[in-house]
Amino acid sequence: MSSKPMPAGPPAVTRMPVLQRDSWAASFARTVVLFLALLCMVAFAVALARVTLVPSPASTELIHTNLEPGSSIRAYLDQPDRFATLQQIGGNVLLGVPFGVLLPMLFPRIRGLLRVPAFTALVMVMVETAQGLIVEGRAFDVDDVILNTSGALVGYLLVGRWLGRALHPRRHHWWHRWTRDRTDDLPEAAPAPAAEDRPVPEGAERSGSATATAATAAAATAAAAKGAAAKGAAAKGAASKAAVPKAAADKAAADKPTAGKRTAKKAAGKTATKRSAAKKTATKKTAAKKAATKKAATKKAAAKKAVGGKAAAEKSAPRKPDVRRDGADGDGAARRGSGGGES
Repeated sequence: MSSKPMPAGPPAVTRMPVLQRDSWAASFARTVVLFLALLCMVAFAVALARVTLVPSPASTELIHTNLEPGSSIRAYLDQPDRFATLQQIGGNVLLGVPFGVLLPMLFPRIRGLLRVPAFTALVMVMVETAQGLIVEGRAFDVDDVILNTSGALVGYLLVGRWLGRALHPRRHHWWHRWTRDRTDDLPEAAPAPAAEDRPVPEGAERSGSATATAATAAAATAAAAKGAAAKGAAAKGAASKAAVPKAAADKAAADKPTAGKRTAKKAAGKTATKRSAAKKTATKKTAAKKAATKKAATKKAAAKKAVGGKAAAEKSAPRKPDVRRDGADGDGAARRGSGGGES
C-alpha cells in the first residue's frame, strides 16, 4: 500500500532582527550598541598595549624568539605548575576573544569564520613583531599568535556571529552563485502518452479477456476525463465571452448617468449665465432711470431758480409813473377846483 506524500506546509517567514528595523527606537538602540562596542574596543586596545608593549627588563635573560609553532605551548604544558600553564595559555586565548566579539559588530565586512581569525592573526603578528624589535624584555612568539587567533575564533562562534547578524544584514558569500536554485534551467518533462497510444507488450497480448477489459475501461475513463476537461474549457471560454459584452454593457450603463450629469451641469451653467446677463441688464436700466430722474430734477431746479431770480429782479427795479393816470388825476382836480369857484 503506497503512502500519499504529506502536503508541504507554508514557507517559514524570516523576521527582521529588532536592531535592523526602520523605527526610531531600533535606530536609537543600534546606535547605543555600536557606541558601547566602540568604547569597549578602545578600552581593549589600551589594555592590549599595556599587556604586550610595556617593557619588562627583568625578563630579558629568560625570553627568546620562537618561530616554531607549538614549541612554547609544549613548554607551558610540561611545566609542573598547572596554574602557570593555565595562566599562560588561557591568558593568550582570552586576549583574542574581544577580537571575535567586537570586530563583527564594528566592521561588517570582516565578519566570517575565516575573516575574523585572519584579521586577528594579522594584528597579533604586528604586535609580536613590535615586541621583538622595539620593546625591551619581549620577544616574537608564534604560539602567542596561534593562541590569540584561537581565542578570536571562539569569541566569534559564541557571541560575535550572533551580534553581527543582529546589527547588520547577512553577507552574500561567493559560493552562493553555485548553490542557488536552478530548477528553471532543467528541461521540461515530456508528457506521458495516452492509454490508447501506449505500445502493448507481448505478455499483454497473451493475457485473457480480463486484461483487455481493464485496458478498455482505463481507456474509456481517460477519454471521459479528457471530454470533461474539454467541456469545462469550452464552458469557461463561453462564460468569458459572455462576460465581455456584459462588462461593456455595465460600463455603458455606468457611463449614462455620468453623461446625464454632464448635460444637466451644462444646462445649469447656461441658465446661470442667462440670469447673470438679465441681472446686469436690469441693473443698467435702473442706473439709466436714476440718471434720467436726477437730470430732470436738476433741470427743474434750474428753471425754478431762474424764475425766482427774474421775479426778484422785477421787484427790485424802480417803478415808472403812469402818465395817463397822472393826467386824468390832474383833470379831475382841475374840475373839482372850478366847481368850487363857481359855487
